[in-house]
Amino acid sequence: MRKRYPKMLALDGDVKRAIISFMRDYHAREDFAFDCYAFANLVRSIEPHRLRVLRAYWTLKTLSKRPRAGDIVFLLKGHDHFRHAAVYLGSGLYLSVWGGGGDLEVATLKGMMRDFGATKARLATRTSVTT
Repeated sequence: MRKRYPKMLALDGDVKRAIISFMRDYHAREDFAFDCYAFANLVRSIEPHRLRVLRAYWTLKTLSKRPRAGDIVFLLKGHDHFRHAAVYLGSGLYLSVWGGGGDLEVATLKGMMRDFGATKARLATRTSVTT
């Protein structure tokens, strides 16, 4: 019988800080206003805001076949209708918050696409905001 050793994932510093902040400040308080999109904003140090102003803070690009650890991915349906946000961890795994105030979840892109009824995934990069 073959032994299997767990693979260690090297997490981006911003992702580590976001996980700790989420666990301490949101999950521990069961803050139901905090969701997958808020988590993506937390990872990239973007002030909290509503999904309807997504384009003011994020630029969407084609997701490469080899995303880098720490990349933010938005799942969309139809004509860019937002479905979910996740952070790429490496080794084909993504980290996200499941539901408002929910738990951290690790999943594959294929699994998330199926679960959220998404038809496409896009790389989301932070946009510089002018006020």
